[in-house]
Amino acid sequence: MNPSYDNGFGGFSSGGIASGGGAMPINSGTGDIVLNSGASKEKSKKWLVIGCIAVVLIIAIVLMLLSTFKGNGTEDELNISVKEAFNKYGNYLLYGNDSTEEIVKDDDLDIYSTEFFFDSMDSEQLTILKNHYDEYYRDHELFDNNEMYEYNETFEFYYNYLKDGEISIDDIAALYDGHSNSTQEKINHMIDAYIEKTPEMIKYKELKKRQTELLLKKVSYYSENGCLDDGIDYKCIVDLPSPLTSDESNELNILDRKIEDIIIKERFILVNSTFWMSTNMEVELKDEDEE
Repeated sequence: MNPSYDNGFGGFSSGGIASGGGAMPINSGTGDIVLNSGASKEKSKKWLVIGCIAVVLIIAIVLMLLSTFKGNGTEDELNISVKEAFNKYGNYLLYGNDSTEEIVKDDDLDIYSTEFFFDSMDSEQLTILKNHYDEYYRDHELFDNNEMYEYNETFEFYYNYLKDGEISIDDIAALYDGHSNSTQEKINHMIDAYIEKTPEMIKYKELKKRQTELLLKKVSYYSENGCLDDGIDYKCIVDLPSPLTSDESNELNILDRKIEDIIIKERFILVNSTFWMSTNMEVELKDEDEE
């Protein structure tokens, strides 16, 4: 008698007859034993069906888990992720570090008189700040949170101010190409980068364009009188008459004060909102119907 073994699927050994529930051997009439291949095919189909069902179940489970990402089950994780990204940005903005810890405002902190890290950033540090902010805000369209959008308006406004500076008379002298019209276009392009989401922001752009027009008039006058060579030669302009009329000079002084007031106000909003967002922000994903 030939030895046989069960291969785990009710199959046959080299000896011919399998143990327990295998395909029945058939006598061919010549004394040879022939396997019943039909039964084997039916069992193969059975396992194929089971395999397909398993694949479908796995896909269904994966889809269910993905849909759960938009449910309350991940709300805590979502808040932690977004808030840590915001805190990393906020700590860098205010203190120049990458901590993800909550930013708590001291009760006796005077925002107006306190100098923060962003007040003296160089261009490289400003790039890092923007990268940190983009990391936090990159998925904002998925979130249902009005505070995020309102904060973004303030950030975008003040970021442009940090990037371009005050656009002083020296900045305009550096941009001056010998033609007032083309130089003003360059300046206006910088100013137009500011968003217009609030009356204050809209007013800032109007005031800034008028201010730079008057400053450009001075720069052009200095150039015509040979006092502009790789910047303004301030010794050269001492004996020059004023390029502005008395009314224009008064207007420029008023513009300077109004613009400074807006910047001070927006700076306060940026800092105060950063503290508030770090300690109070709660985010949740939008419902599919809202997207």
